[in-house]
Amino acid sequence: MQKSKYVEILRDWNFWGTNKVDTGLKRKYYLKKLRQLSRLNEVVGICGVRRCGKTTLLLQLIQDLHEINKLPLKNTLYVNFEDPRLGDSLTALDLFDIIEEYQAQLDPKGKVYLFLDEIQVVKDWEKFVRTIYDQQKQVKIFVSGSSSSIFDSKLSSLLSGRIVNLQVFPLNFVEFLQFKYQDDNTNKSQTDDFFEKSLTEYLTYGGFPRVVLEQDKIAKRQILVSYYESILEQDVILKNNIKQAAVLKQLAKYVLSNISNQISTYSLQKTLGISNQHIGRYLDYLEDAYLIFRIPKFSYSVKKQIYNPDKVFCVDSGLVNTAGFSFSENKGHLLENLVYLKLKQQNKDLYYWKNGTEIDFLIRKGVQVDRLVDVTTTVDDDQVWEREIKSLAIAQKEYPQAEMLLISLYNQSNRQGNGLTGLKEFLFEKFNS
Repeated sequence: MQKSKYVEILRDWNFWGTNKVDTGLKRKYYLKKLRQLSRLNEVVGICGVRRCGKTTLLLQLIQDLHEINKLPLKNTLYVNFEDPRLGDSLTALDLFDIIEEYQAQLDPKGKVYLFLDEIQVVKDWEKFVRTIYDQQKQVKIFVSGSSSSIFDSKLSSLLSGRIVNLQVFPLNFVEFLQFKYQDDNTNKSQTDDFFEKSLTEYLTYGGFPRVVLEQDKIAKRQILVSYYESILEQDVILKNNIKQAAVLKQLAKYVLSNISNQISTYSLQKTLGISNQHIGRYLDYLEDAYLIFRIPKFSYSVKKQIYNPDKVFCVDSGLVNTAGFSFSENKGHLLENLVYLKLKQQNKDLYYWKNGTEIDFLIRKGVQVDRLVDVTTTVDDDQVWEREIKSLAIAQKEYPQAEMLLISLYNQSNRQGNGLTGLKEFLFEKFNS
């Protein structure tokens, strides 16, 4: 591509001219984090599943830097590498051409903020970032991507710890209410009927911003199908050059039909008819694309952790209902997945525990077991209540310092004690990370 065309294309995405750039509804939690990171010298890596809102957050940060910090708009350069006009074979050399042309045509004075969105499509991009980081101290770099491996390997080795990462998730339940009703006052004062109706919608369609804002239910499902297929095709199959695409899709469907369960690669070997090594690698790819997450069984022995199956969770319940079973068939597992996602966003060190009985989540803090967490749909049934309390009591005998937490959606019998808390109270609890 001729260098003279780069800035012309980028004007459509940037705030330099009179064109209005839609920055959408603000996600205050992530914006606050990004503002803090923008004051550091390090490269900022923003990672997360495709379509979770990374692009919107970058544009919102640009707007904030201008409105709050009074940064001239021409001192920001945003590049969306999913724009087909930029071509599909960009390299690090093209990135040098882009920033050279930008500086020549806009002539920014002082510090420049460079935003490189979905950077993983550019070959050798990490070399460009390293060079700019080392040689141009007046350039602050933000990169985003839909693959965890680009931040875990390439940049970490090249920048030797000079990168800080922020993982972005689809909307959590509180954000979902704020987007759906555009009301910052959605809180625990909402009625139980309102909460349950909203929770059902959230668990059914998930928290992707575009899906939440869409009113038509058929359109919601169509968007989710397109997201799911795009994640598998672009971020898993093409990225990793997978030849057995049908097998990968079959594995993904099986996993999302069994969220909040332990997944044994040896059992899957018989089901899918491929080697254990292939299954393990495919699961790694799904996790690399942020579609799934895995937690191990807790043990102070690393060997025992490795030889026990992981529990698997999904980044969004809407994708679960698109690829797996329906909401009504899967409600209990979806509730556990919901709790997992909140704990994950709080950066908790998560495991499950099993020794005759099972605890959904064991939270480790340093070398200590900090909390034991179980999730249930209801404690109104006497047998369920007794089973849950017994399981937690057994685990607490092994970890007496650990706090017990039993999270329940329904508690019409008004049971109390034993660490019992309502799901609504848990979801509205402030982030403490």
